[in-house]
Order: sequence, then structure tokens, then C-alpha cells
Amino acid sequence: MPSHPELVSGSCVKISEFKFFTIFRIMKQFSHSSPIFPVDDPLETAEYYRDVLGFDINFKWEDPPTYVVVNRDDSVGIHFVKRTDNHRPSSAHTSLFIFVNDVDTVYAE
Repeated sequence: MPSHPELVSGSCVKISEFKFFTIFRIMKQFSHSSPIFPVDDPLETAEYYRDVLGFDINFKWEDPPTYVVVNRDDSVGIHFVKRTDNHRPSSAHTSLFIFVNDVDTVYAE
């Protein structure tokens, strides 16, 4: 809880006989998450996300790339790393949910 709860965006503070709406906004502690998926070819995977799904390729590490990051709408980021596990089955469950405002519009793209 903020030490000054009256300074939360949209609150109204009464000072003397006047009311002032604050424009101060408490910053959130977390900004986003970035799933990292092991793949056979990070660049090929990122190019698919770019060419078919509308993502941008924002970062590549090494040549040829062993780590690539894609983003969409400045809100969803996915990281791909070259597999180094000799394709052994993973003991962990991996999934990704991407929430959108209008799925029909995204699908139509």
C-alpha cells in the first residue's frame, strides 16, 4: 500500500475549500514477463512470427543467432533460444497465453 493513498491516479484531494484531482500515478512494481522457448532455429522461428503473425524482430544474439526476441504491439514479447538438450523430453509443462482485445481483428490480419 502506498504511504500516501491520496496520491493514487484519479483520486480527489480536498485542500481548503478546493478539490484537486491528482495527476500523480503510483508506478507498478512489475512491468512485463518474457517467456523463453527453446527451439531448433531461433531465427527461423522469429521470422515465422514476423511474417505470419505480425511480430517484430527486436533482438538477435550471435551470428547465426542463438537467441532472438520478437515483440508485438509493444506489449507481448517472446524469446527464442537455440535448443541444447539433444531433444530430450522436458519434464516441465510450457505454455503461453496471449490476451488480445479483439481476437477477430487479430485473426483477420
